Amino acid sequence: MLYNVLLTHIDCDNILIIRIVENGEIMNILKLMSSGFLLNIIIYFFMLGIKRGKQKALKALFISTAAVLLFSFLIGGWTGMGIGVISLGMFMAYLVVLVFVKIIKRNPL
Repeated sequence: MLYNVLLTHIDCDNILIIRIVENGEIMNILKLMSSGFLLNIIIYFFMLGIKRGKQKALKALFISTAAVLLFSFLIGGWTGMGIGVISLGMFMAYLVVLVFVKIIKRNPL
């Protein structure tokens, strides 16, 4: 089996805690992040169709990302951590869409 080394955290004595994980665990994290990314892209196009404005759709993306992150903190535990990973993917989608909107705004076609 293939294993990867994953830096989990630094404890109170500034000692690095390193955990060896299987590749399957990392793939699960990537699946959760990509599902959050796709979810936010779908939300963007849905809100763009409803609101008819890129800035309002961007605000909806940010609010949805913040709501999912807050929800993950409220749930807590391992389930909340998984939802937090989904919100990380949603935040990445927000940043990508934000960059594209700013580039198109600066240089219209």
